[in-house]
Amino acid sequence: MTIDIYAANAQARRLQEEAASLLNVKRNLLNMKGTLEQGWQATEMNYLNNAISDMEREIGTIVDALQSLSADISSTASQLKREEEEREAAKAAGLLAKKGS
Repeated sequence: MTIDIYAANAQARRLQEEAASLLNVKRNLLNMKGTLEQGWQATEMNYLNNAISDMEREIGTIVDALQSLSADISSTASQLKREEEEREAAKAAGLLAKKGS
């Protein structure tokens, strides 16, 4: 079985794109939080700020996981491809050695 390193890297890039998109969501949440704080001075703001902070933390956790998974996919695909090439080279060298005998 051969590994399609290009497909694996495309999947890793897609995860990075999703992480970047989530970071945009996080930035928008922070902007919205700031805007609300400027225009709304009520007791409920404490609850809203806590909820937004919880969302920020969750998004950060998901972004970290996506970035880690992306890196793992790329490095594992590269390692598997290298191992595959080494096996093929060893097999070819074995065949050449048999023909040379």
